[in-house]
Amino acid sequence: MGKREQYVVWTLSGLLGLMFVLTGSMKLINADQTAIQFSIWDYQDWFVYVIGVVELICGGLLMVPGAAIFAGASLSIVMIGAVITLTIHHDPVGATVPIAFLILLAIIMRMRIMRKQLKPKLGDRYGH
Repeated sequence: MGKREQYVVWTLSGLLGLMFVLTGSMKLINADQTAIQFSIWDYQDWFVYVIGVVELICGGLLMVPGAAIFAGASLSIVMIGAVITLTIHHDPVGATVPIAFLILLAIIMRMRIMRKQLKPKLGDRYGH
């Protein structure tokens, strides 16, 4: 992976990670208000905390190379749930945001996986 690709993956990871940290934090800070919206979608109040914590923690982990793929996969599951929820409740326009985030998460994870596969092993570097 070249320098440009590294900048892209770090920039995307940073911006998307920050977005998830902020949205997760807001869900936890405004849990009562968020729970009202979640109840409209037939989710229990405790689910707000689960989603908020996953977004908060995994948003931060997007910037950690060894954890970024796990974080991206976890956030992808949350975004798939958001797309399904919004679609079922007849909000296809609202579903475009989590779809966009899913695409960005897929790009980040793919670039991280490619980088991991292209990294030479220590023994390869010295001809062993």
